[in-house]
Amino acid sequence: MEYRDIGQVHAYLLENRIIETKPKGRKASGVERKMADILIQMNYEDMDVLRDFLSAQGLSIEHFGYIDMPGIPKGGRIWMVLRDPRLQSPQYISNGAAIREIALRENEPIEKTSIWFLHLWLSYLAVIYTHTGRSVSEVSGYIDTFFRKEQIISAVTEHIEQIRAIGIPGGVNEKVFDALDSEKGKDIPRRVSSFLKLLENSRLIVSTGDEEYQQTLLGGAEMAKNYTRSLGNIIPENKVLENIVSIVTDGQIQGLEEV
Repeated sequence: MEYRDIGQVHAYLLENRIIETKPKGRKASGVERKMADILIQMNYEDMDVLRDFLSAQGLSIEHFGYIDMPGIPKGGRIWMVLRDPRLQSPQYISNGAAIREIALRENEPIEKTSIWFLHLWLSYLAVIYTHTGRSVSEVSGYIDTFFRKEQIISAVTEHIEQIRAIGIPGGVNEKVFDALDSEKGKDIPRRVSSFLKLLENSRLIVSTGDEEYQQTLLGGAEMAKNYTRSLGNIIPENKVLENIVSIVTDGQIQGLEEV
């Protein structure tokens, strides 16, 4: 196989992260079908070249067939790129995108937006993992992760009330308390909508209609492989983050550390 073909697949995967022969809920483009055909025709040596290309960028390629994973249409095959936890991998969601989407105002302090993003992220994980008794290692569980926007809003609202109840005297970091306590009820739906849009654009979730969503196979596989480092890749380093994680995990995310 020519390196040009392998290079085309490499470039497509870097941009789109996934190639499907029989995508659900959408029509495969001509380019995606071409990339799938190239992958099917690759021999072991060709695949090793592609793996080397991706490994140099901190990524690995995974392949699933309909026999291996529920939710894939009969005869379907999926290839996806995941961050390799052994290497210095690129951010799945860039800091700039996270801040840009979640901030409600142009002059909102980055630290406040970061606190909100982490809070939204952990509340989302609580809904699709802890509340369903699912470990992050259960990739196949993605097929049953239907959730509604309102569930995320409720999880965020409940946790803000928890933080208010604990208060600064109880150990909540002052900056965390101020960022979340300033919310008066109207901001949560707006931030949740932006957050879900960000996850959808990153192909970690997919909309199933009427404000209902489902985690994707890519989202489940990425979490299984990189849960322990996912927060650091999304949010800039900040001394208050450990405090937030401690509060949230104590209340909602227990058991996610199994992987």
